[in-house]
Amino acid sequence: MAYAGVDLLLTGDRQWKVIEINDHPVALAQSRRLCSSDAALECFRQDPFQLLAEQLERHDGGGAVALLLPECFELARGHRSPSQIRLREALKFDDNRVDLTISDFNELSRAIIARGREARICDAAHLRIQHRELYLDGEIVRSLFRRHSGFPRQRVDCFCLNDLRQRALCGDKLATHREIVARLGDVASIPTFPFEPSERTLGFLDDCACRGILVIVKPKWGSASVGVTRMDAGLALQHLATHQHERKDLICQPWIAPAVARVHERNFHFDVRLYVVAGRVVSGFARRAAAPSTGAASESPLAWLTTTGPRMTLCSSVDALTDSSSSPHAILSTDEIAAMTHLAADATLALSDAGVEMNYESAVETIPAFHSLADMQPEYQMLQIVEA
Repeated sequence: MAYAGVDLLLTGDRQWKVIEINDHPVALAQSRRLCSSDAALECFRQDPFQLLAEQLERHDGGGAVALLLPECFELARGHRSPSQIRLREALKFDDNRVDLTISDFNELSRAIIARGREARICDAAHLRIQHRELYLDGEIVRSLFRRHSGFPRQRVDCFCLNDLRQRALCGDKLATHREIVARLGDVASIPTFPFEPSERTLGFLDDCACRGILVIVKPKWGSASVGVTRMDAGLALQHLATHQHERKDLICQPWIAPAVARVHERNFHFDVRLYVVAGRVVSGFARRAAAPSTGAASESPLAWLTTTGPRMTLCSSVDALTDSSSSPHAILSTDEIAAMTHLAADATLALSDAGVEMNYESAVETIPAFHSLADMQPEYQMLQIVEA
């Protein structure tokens, strides 16, 4: 897997665990801005878009690099694969993932052009496969940056960043967990079970109930914490007993309290998003909850869900002492930074190896249709894109 976003949890006893690995990560441009701080980690000092562009350039055969948008984006009529894009109309709903996606595509396109190559942003309607060759508006493409969950559904003689098999693996949180555990051991991942009345799941929930451990229930396929709930394990057992035939696409995990960052004399739970390019951690930030971990809102998702608040710069305990900025940081020790980056790189490699071993056609058949995913909103009929 040439490019991944790895989400990691630092437990209260300062051990790292993989939350999930995303083959369609967003917010790289935002991460680069956060990493411009003097206190940011040394390993984040290179431009991640240049590193991505370098990977794509290696395979482009001297032709254009195609940057394929997600399914909910389409080029407005008359616009043919521009190098910079914007929304045709302002959004009528609040979802910063749209702006983050457009920003990432534009920044990657600039990085490719800066290397003397041509970059063309497109939707799937502008691509065609014939005899395993990929064509963009009639021209052969040898290098494809893909954010589309269903293309190409057949093998093509083109470098894809990433291979569509990674979507089948990374999108399925249960499959991700199994591969991480099989290749890196139990300690690397949060225990994960299908939310169903099976013997293993019921045993897990019963043990959590006896020990007073809360559990997380969330979609097996999903993103941006949509559909994530925290509940008492006893309530989860009761739910399985009375709603056995409802949804079959949920998983459950123990809720492990994340480490806290000190911001304005208050503690906030946080976790970490790291970006990995060609096996190297190149950028990242901390994600913190919107509300403090103690106080009136401590039981609210605003306090325990780390995706509800702002992003923070990751820095070492040494650099934090000399940093003069007033921006909040998540401060890590030298050993924690080393363990964090090693786990992110190892987990990405583990899933990359697992994806290569999968049969292409069988794997892509398991990917749900984009508009059937749990986080899909009615407003996402199709977002019209025009040249910027």
